[in-house]
Amino acid sequence: MAPQFIAIPRQRADHIRARCLGVGIPMVLACLAIGTLLVVFAVHDGRAALSWIFGGVSTFAFSLAAFSLAGSRSTVPGDHLDLLGARSMRRLPCGMWLMTMPLSFLGLAFLGTSRSRGWALAGKALVIVSPSVLALATAIVCVNLFRAPFHYGPAQPPPPPPRWG
Repeated sequence: MAPQFIAIPRQRADHIRARCLGVGIPMVLACLAIGTLLVVFAVHDGRAALSWIFGGVSTFAFSLAAFSLAGSRSTVPGDHLDLLGARSMRRLPCGMWLMTMPLSFLGLAFLGTSRSRGWALAGKALVIVSPSVLALATAIVCVNLFRAPFHYGPAQPPPPPPRWG
């Protein structure tokens, strides 16, 4: 099915593109930080290996949502919104958030085998839960940015390709 585009105001298009980078890039950097902390914790405390594995898979699911948000600028070429791309950008981060929730819960459940106690255990639990919380934030941003623009008018044919030079 060919992409369908809808004309949107220039300010809205600029807002969507700016928000995609403004929220997407910090989320990608958060993925890298969480992944690094999980590796450090796994090396330091190998007894809770399943906890770090579930935390890593949860971080991977969150990274899919973060990378898709950072790269979703392509759904707004010029003054048009790609309706199919907007639909997938509303659904993918929500699905990734739903995937991170049970993985984070399982990571927390297996964290009980860790040698750490007190603040160290609380910090490790925070690292395991953070992909789920940040995936929720990414899903909320995507749903608000790419909400169905029914008030903009009927769908139009694709815009002409940009001219270079």
